[in-house]
Amino acid sequence: MLRYESVGMRYADGTTALESVSLRVPRGQFCVVLGASGAGKSTLLRMANGLTAPTRGEVWVDGTQVQASSLAAVRPRIGMVHQHFNLVPRATVATNVLSGALPGLPAWRAYLMRFPAELRERACRLVREVGLQPEHLRRRVSELSGGQQQRVGIARAFMLAPAVLLADEPVASLDPRISRDILELLRNQARERGATVLCSLHQVDLAREFADRIVALRHGLIVFDGPAGQFDEATARALYQAARPTGAAMSPGPASPRAAPSIRPVALSAGGAQ
Repeated sequence: MLRYESVGMRYADGTTALESVSLRVPRGQFCVVLGASGAGKSTLLRMANGLTAPTRGEVWVDGTQVQASSLAAVRPRIGMVHQHFNLVPRATVATNVLSGALPGLPAWRAYLMRFPAELRERACRLVREVGLQPEHLRRRVSELSGGQQQRVGIARAFMLAPAVLLADEPVASLDPRISRDILELLRNQARERGATVLCSLHQVDLAREFADRIVALRHGLIVFDGPAGQFDEATARALYQAARPTGAAMSPGPASPRAAPSIRPVALSAGGAQ
């Protein structure tokens, strides 16, 4: 469903964000990408919908290579949930949710914001499914809490029934209880539709709880790829301690007397971890 073939990203200033990353995420899998800030998580996600073009390698979505000439066909099949919601605060919930359908509309309808009745009905249904009430439809997004705004973002992401959902730090701005509610909602909505999810997180405990598979990045390389249950505390400490400057204090989970093992970059099989 989602395939990265030896992708790399090197910016004009010489910074390397990703280095020869190969990854396959099958249909229906909830795959979480972990790693410290600057590890390449957001770059990896943005490559899937063409927001960032790799400087080497290829990205494929459901058999179509992601490149400038294919974006019009690829983007309607990809939904995205953002860390800071990326909603229009002064617009209503209904307008924000409906905007998720814009990539699939003819240019004249998109320009005039003229949505067919089928899409308006779908927006109402999605608002209910993400736990909001009909009265929220006419409320401005700026009047909602952070958790409610992210629910709007999830509804918007599913407007075109995407085959792939990208979630870039979707709960970074939310408290722990709301974070679990949002990730559970995201997982359930994706499962109901058979959508593939690629989700970047910082919270190791949430990754273990919700992911089918965890991929860990460090300095632009994949250093772990496997079932969530195999990503233990020692592996988490090795990932984050190796990524931070010497002397910095950080712990991804409860302290443990067991020494953290070193993590070496992994070689992926042709199909990736299942």
